[in-house]
Amino acid sequence: MMFQRDPMFKGADNDDQLIKIAEICGIDGLRDYLNTYNLQVNRYHAKRLRNWEKVPWTDFVNKYNKHLVSEEALDFLDKCLVYDREKRIAP
Repeated sequence: MMFQRDPMFKGADNDDQLIKIAEICGIDGLRDYLNTYNLQVNRYHAKRLRNWEKVPWTDFVNKYNKHLVSEEALDFLDKCLVYDREKRIAP
């Protein structure tokens, strides 16, 4: 909502959506999550995973949405969008 992108991560299926998330949130957290819980992405989608760096949230700020963005909101978003639910901010 803050960036006025709907949806922010649009995938064709669960694995494709994970790829879309990794493209923005980076690959390091995903690899840690997969290794921690001994999980695997299916072969087709695993081939699409790259060494993406996390895109700074400020890259999504523009003249149309900057009135919705604050440092606190970006910090909150960063704490919400964590692969591992055990490390994600709780209500």
